[in-house]
Amino acid sequence: MSATPGPKMSNPTPDEVLQFVQQKQRPFVETKEVSEHFDNLDRRTIFNRLDMLADQNRLVKHMVTDSCAVWYTPDQLSRSRAEPLSESQ
Repeated sequence: MSATPGPKMSNPTPDEVLQFVQQKQRPFVETKEVSEHFDNLDRRTIFNRLDMLADQNRLVKHMVTDSCAVWYTPDQLSRSRAEPLSESQ
C-alpha cells in the first residue's frame, strides 16, 4: 500500500513531518529525504522538527554516521521485523 504524497509545503508542522515519516513503505527515512519532500526546506529546520518529535518519543533517531541520521516510529520498526522487505524497497 503506497501513500500518495500530498502537496509540497515550505513550512510543515511537526505533525505533518511525522505523517510523512509514517507513510513511507520502508521502516525509516533520512533527514535529506524529508527535506526534499517539504520543498527543499533547510535540512537544519527539518532536523530540528524531527529531533523535537524524537524528544517527544514520537520518533526514534538513529545516527548512522556523524552527519547522517535515520528516523522511524516505534511501530515502523516492529512492522519491519514482521514483514520481509521486497527487493523493490
